[in-house]
Amino acid sequence: MRQIESSWLKVDWRIELQQIEPFLSDRGGIVYLVGYPSSACNTFVKLVRNEIEATEGNVCVRIDPQDPTTRTPIEIVSKLEARLGIDTTSIQELRVASNIQAGRDVRISNVDVNYELSPFERSEELLLRTRGIIAEIGNRVRNSKVAAVLDNWHKNDVMPVGTRRWFWDSLWYGELETLADEGFLLLCVCETDGGDPRFSDPAPRPNALITLSPCYTGESRNQAVDDVAKLLMSLTNEPYAVAHARADSLLIEWSDQPDKLHGGLPSQRLGLQSRQ
Repeated sequence: MRQIESSWLKVDWRIELQQIEPFLSDRGGIVYLVGYPSSACNTFVKLVRNEIEATEGNVCVRIDPQDPTTRTPIEIVSKLEARLGIDTTSIQELRVASNIQAGRDVRISNVDVNYELSPFERSEELLLRTRGIIAEIGNRVRNSKVAAVLDNWHKNDVMPVGTRRWFWDSLWYGELETLADEGFLLLCVCETDGGDPRFSDPAPRPNALITLSPCYTGESRNQAVDDVAKLLMSLTNEPYAVAHARADSLLIEWSDQPDKLHGGLPSQRLGLQSRQ
């Protein structure tokens, strides 16, 4: 199912896929994916994730600040643990009472104990769990691909500054930074109105910068029309010339914009499938 889905995500993007391909196999590091609101960055990230996880054992974790459950360090740690399959179950023994002086057996029942960690204990717990994540990724990158995607972390109003600083200071520098040499990939998505990269300290500079175009023009449009035509042909028996003409009309309808194309392709696919 993943391969079918990926084929419908691969429209044009030949150059961009060539640029990121080394990082999907053996190479690690930081890749910045920069685009405009109409560049369909989200679709490209889905394609990258599909390509990585098409191989059994590979993991790609997406950390989206729009998700209210991944905006604090402990929430991010919990998501990483879940995706990496880290067992966080812990059984703690609590001594409720001891040295009870009584002339007979004493039964204690219906005891509710509410225990809240102190700030120091919470800090220690976060540190220990972070180390567990680093260790697990270190074990995995020896034989598999592990990647993380940070969505638009450059926006101060989206991802809290404190969370970003914790990620870079506690997870990246001296930890994931070292594992990047062994194949760990960090993909930072940066979508801006001007399509320009935003580097927010203390984030490091990337090993590669990939820019997604806001529209199809020239050769990229020809390639997009060709890709869409072939996708349409995969669901119909019509000749290439007919499918090509239909694909060209669709791109005109979608204003030659990647986001509109990828937003419209699913309905085209469902419509053609329903006629079969």
